[in-house]
Amino acid sequence: MSLAFKAVFSKRPIYTAPYFFVGAELRPRRPKICIFFTAGGPDCKITNKGKRDRKIGLEHPLILFGCCTHVVFFPVYPLGWVHYGRRPLVELGPDGSEIDRDADFAEPDAEIEDDGAGAGVETSTDSGAEAGAEAGEWWRDTAFGAAIDAKNGLQWPLTALGIVTAPEPKPYGVFKTQRRHIAGILRLFRIDAESNDKARERVVARLPVGISSLNTSAARVRDGPREELWQRDGGEGTAITKKLTPPKRWLKNILELGAAVNFWGSPVYD
Repeated sequence: MSLAFKAVFSKRPIYTAPYFFVGAELRPRRPKICIFFTAGGPDCKITNKGKRDRKIGLEHPLILFGCCTHVVFFPVYPLGWVHYGRRPLVELGPDGSEIDRDADFAEPDAEIEDDGAGAGVETSTDSGAEAGAEAGEWWRDTAFGAAIDAKNGLQWPLTALGIVTAPEPKPYGVFKTQRRHIAGILRLFRIDAESNDKARERVVARLPVGISSLNTSAARVRDGPREELWQRDGGEGTAITKKLTPPKRWLKNILELGAAVNFWGSPVYD
């Protein structure tokens, strides 16, 4: 079961970093800090602690480290991955080389336009074509793929046997998982029935979407017809997801938004 959009280890931070080939094995650089490091606190003493194989999702083991100072073991997740995800939030190479590290991530006082980019996010310069069907392709093999499939009318199988017999590309879960992921995407963007205007302002400050657009989507989710909820809600989630182009630019902000609703722990970087 994928827990990418379900609260898990909500108070445990997640260490994320690039992986590089060392011989035939993918490994991250040894961290300088652990997940419990605090500025002004004692220095971390990091040790190697082996590796952990994954049955789903990642195709290589997670490398484990320990901190003698804070008495904790922690895995290093490749950039784009979180706890127990079957798919990444953003699809990147193991070394994270596609991430634009020099991108300006959501400065609160950035000058913006009022027709799409939210407060604190610069207006995207991507072309309309790039932000359309191609943008959906960028996200299809990520944890957001459940919403994109629903938008396109693709319902995942009701049973695991249906996944085995499904044509390629196979879904990464049953219909129950698809619905849960769609609900998680709505929660991430704060357009679910429980989120309010103040919660949506957090999204506006971090992603290129306006408050009016979020409020409209939230109203449709809350008041729309009850028929085919999964497909309608998937469409609302997809509409916002497609604005996050290129995906690599918004990874840090997605991680922050998800941590705030306990989908995963707060991200830690060296």
